[in-house]
Amino acid sequence: MANTLQYLLSRNLSGVYRDPQRLIRDVETLQKTSLGRNLNPTTEPLTSNDGSVTPSVLVLNGTLPMVYRNVTYNIPIDLYLPPQYPQRAPIVYVRPVSSMAIKENHRHVGRDGMVYMPYLHEWGAQTHDLRELCVWMSSLFGSEPPCYARPAGAPRVNAASSVAASYGSRPPAYAQATQSTTNTYSPYVAASSNNNNRSREAEEQERRKQQQIEKEVAEANLAAKIAREESLKEAKLKAEQSRLQKDHEEKLSSMRVMATSKVEYELQVVFRDAKDDLRVTLKNQKLLDYGKEEIQQLLKEGEE
Repeated sequence: MANTLQYLLSRNLSGVYRDPQRLIRDVETLQKTSLGRNLNPTTEPLTSNDGSVTPSVLVLNGTLPMVYRNVTYNIPIDLYLPPQYPQRAPIVYVRPVSSMAIKENHRHVGRDGMVYMPYLHEWGAQTHDLRELCVWMSSLFGSEPPCYARPAGAPRVNAASSVAASYGSRPPAYAQATQSTTNTYSPYVAASSNNNNRSREAEEQERRKQQQIEKEVAEANLAAKIAREESLKEAKLKAEQSRLQKDHEEKLSSMRVMATSKVEYELQVVFRDAKDDLRVTLKNQKLLDYGKEEIQQLLKEGEE
């Protein structure tokens, strides 16, 4: 799996991602969990809802497990990683197979299969990752499944046609992909709790899967809480450091002003004292010269 990812990034997606090492780390971490082991990397273009098309990007397609009424279901999804990842949030679509349909007016899944949820809306490069995203999706889908079994004989709605009505004659790539790739996904699996022939081993396996998912949800919530607390602590620490730095600079500036004023005053005193000493010295020198002249005059008069 890691080799496939490395190959896609080096050959098909060279230069597409700003932070390929972060992308590799997040994908590999997800694939090591029970939620991500059935998500396989591939590449295809991404068409946004505004009709703009990006070059090929990395896509994780496969199934995401969820637990609904003590039964494990596997939801087919496409998880697109845009070129700006992790600065920009992933884009996720639910891809129901031919026997399934997307639930109308679902709180977190649009008619086109696009997933909307607070975790994506609040996405942050330093606080969010793919593993927690899948934990949140599994938990939300378990509370409200995005798909239901289509009644036997009911006509299938053409997903590409319904989306094309909003975008003109050419539907977005994700709508086209629904038709062309449906058969490549793992089936939407449901283990019936009413099956009297279900073995104890299967029941134990389902229970362990549920416990594993609940554990990962709890760990993700705890990690998110710790990350938020650490972020708040870091912000407070930075604010305190900024305040201390400002106080330190103000004190240094005040000390410089005081030191400059003191030096100027002491220099003025020194110059004043030196000026007074020079004045006294000149006066004494003048008196001495005058005395010499008087003595010489007297000596001259005595000789005459």
